[in-house]
Amino acid sequence: MALQETVEQPFAIFFCSEETAKYTGGGRTAFQKYLQACPGRPTPTTVFDGWSAVKALHAGGVQRFVQVPTTQKNLELMRQYGAPGGGVDTLVICGYNGDALITLSGELCVQSQVTAAMKHFPRKYEAWKTALQAQRRAQRARDAMAAARDAVPQVDYARLATVNWGYSLRAMKAIQEEMAEPFAIFFCSEEKAKYTGGGKAAFVKYRQAFPDRPTHTTVFDEPSTVRALRDAGVRRFVRVATTQENQPLMRKYGATAGADTLVICGYNGDVLITLQGAQSSNVAAAVMDFPQKYEAWKVALNDGRDKERKVKPQPGKIFVKKWWK
Repeated sequence: MALQETVEQPFAIFFCSEETAKYTGGGRTAFQKYLQACPGRPTPTTVFDGWSAVKALHAGGVQRFVQVPTTQKNLELMRQYGAPGGGVDTLVICGYNGDALITLSGELCVQSQVTAAMKHFPRKYEAWKTALQAQRRAQRARDAMAAARDAVPQVDYARLATVNWGYSLRAMKAIQEEMAEPFAIFFCSEEKAKYTGGGKAAFVKYRQAFPDRPTHTTVFDEPSTVRALRDAGVRRFVRVATTQENQPLMRKYGATAGADTLVICGYNGDVLITLQGAQSSNVAAAVMDFPQKYEAWKVALNDGRDKERKVKPQPGKIFVKKWWK
C-alpha cells in the first residue's frame, strides 16, 4: 500500500475465499445482501466479523486493511505471503513497506490468536522500523560509494604521465636480466589497461570509444609517481590486465581483480615490493630506499649463485683417491 509507506504505518492483508470476500467485515448489511443473492450458501464468519480482533488490531496501530480473494489471479501474491488458499483464511500484518511481520493462517486465524499476537506488536513494529532504517542508511552509504566509484572523474589531461609499456612480461624479464635492472609489473582491470599510462591521447581515444564508462586514473597517470620510480632505478614497466586468462600470473604475484597492484621485481622476476590498491603516496614512500634494497638483493643473489658454483664438480675431471703410497 503506497499510502502506508508514505505515513510509515503498518497494515493488514486478509486472504480468504472469493465467496467470503463478498461479505466479511461488511457488517449486517453485507451479510443480508449475500444471503438474499445466494440463499442456502454457508456464511462462515472470520476475524473481521468479531469486535475483539478488530479492536486489538486498531489498538496495535493497524488501522488499514486490504482483502485479497484466494483466486488463480492472486496466486503470486498468495505465494509471496504464504497464504495456502483452498478456503483457508490467512491474516498477514505488514510493515509499511510490505514486509510480513505476523502471519496467522488456518486454525491460528481466530479472534483469540489475533488479540494475543497484537499485545506485543507495537514493540515489535518499532524494533523492525529501527532495523529497516539502519539497513536503508547502510544501503545509501553503499550506493553513494558506488556512485563515487563509477562517476566519471574530471581529468586534467595536461598533467597526465606517459609510460612506454613493455610488450610482454616474458620479453621484459629477458631484457632486464641482460641489463641487471629492476622492472615493475602493474596489474589493473582490462578497461584501465586500455588507457592508463598512455597520456592525453589514450584517455581521449578511450572516452570517444566509451563515453559512458568511467576513466579512473592510476599511479601511472601521475607524473610524480612515475618520476619517483625512475629516480629509484625502476625505468621499465609492463602492464597486465586482471582477466581470467591472467589468473595464474595474478596468483603468482599476489594480485587480485578489482584492485590495482604494483609489483617491483628484480631483473630475474623475484618480487621485491608489492603494493595492493597502489596510490601515488604509498608508491613514493615505498621506493625511497629501494636502491639500497635492490643492491642488497643483488649481493644476496650473487652470493647464492657463487655457493652453487663451488659445490658443483667441474665437468671433464675425475676425482680419484690414492690408496697407495
